[in-house]
Amino acid sequence: MAQGRWDEAVAIIVFERENPGAFRIRGLLSPSLEVPGVASGVLPKEVAALSDEEIPLVARLTEMVWEGGVLRVRGYAHVRNVPVPERPRIPTLAWLTRKGSRKRIPLRVTPRVEPLATLHSKQALHCYDGSGFEISVDPGRLRSGGKWAKGTWSLTLAVWAFGKARKDGIAPGDIGTSGHAHSHRLDEGTRWVSDFVKKRLEFRVEPVRTELRGHSVNGDHLALDLSGAVEGLVVSFKGEDGEQVERVHPVSTEAGTARALLPPRRPVDARCRHPGTARPGGGRRPATPRGGPRRRSGVGPPGG
Repeated sequence: MAQGRWDEAVAIIVFERENPGAFRIRGLLSPSLEVPGVASGVLPKEVAALSDEEIPLVARLTEMVWEGGVLRVRGYAHVRNVPVPERPRIPTLAWLTRKGSRKRIPLRVTPRVEPLATLHSKQALHCYDGSGFEISVDPGRLRSGGKWAKGTWSLTLAVWAFGKARKDGIAPGDIGTSGHAHSHRLDEGTRWVSDFVKKRLEFRVEPVRTELRGHSVNGDHLALDLSGAVEGLVVSFKGEDGEQVERVHPVSTEAGTARALLPPRRPVDARCRHPGTARPGGGRRPATPRGGPRRRSGVGPPGG
């Protein structure tokens, strides 16, 4: 303004209003802001220079299905404000990392057209339709010594931009916002759980010792039918003083099915107590896997 550059100032304001959160980038290794109608030397370097936080990787999940024993993970991944109108020249990379270990498993990534990438960006300056991907995850590659090994695996994507790989996990998109984990039976005693932890997609391989077969109303009680060796059902609820209370409800077994009757109060949580595990407060946790982000139960849903 003081230098009489009213035209450039107006151009910047108009551009920001028409393209909120979107801008063009110049430079291959040192990215900087570019505004149409404004000469490249008008903006000070400290203003035009872009940090890594200003050009992050955006990765979202749009679909996840099992096909022939392989998990197909579909979505899109692009660096913000870097248009991808068609198939990128440098492929997107993906790999699984086991938590608590340095073990990595590279995954096959197939590019695909995904118009939702542009739609979800809520801007009209850039086209991201070419940023779609399909990742094939074969659970068999996670086996150790021919057996399923309990563990948690994080999924990481990497897109090359401005001289470096921009890495991140996959966030919820069209699916994954409900907060519920999705499980898939690998065999009679093992399941695969797809879940979002801190808004990033993770996979767990975990044993299933008990399965919920069904439920019904028995008088004023809720009856749960369970499979497996179950000694009791640990139910927690809020007491009259608001404190968390845990009680073990007995389980009766008939014709290979265990049945537990829950009283007419709303439980906050429920998990099974198996033979060889301590009662609540005994210092040992029940030997059951976590069933999801909001459920400590080792009870698997019917069919998975």
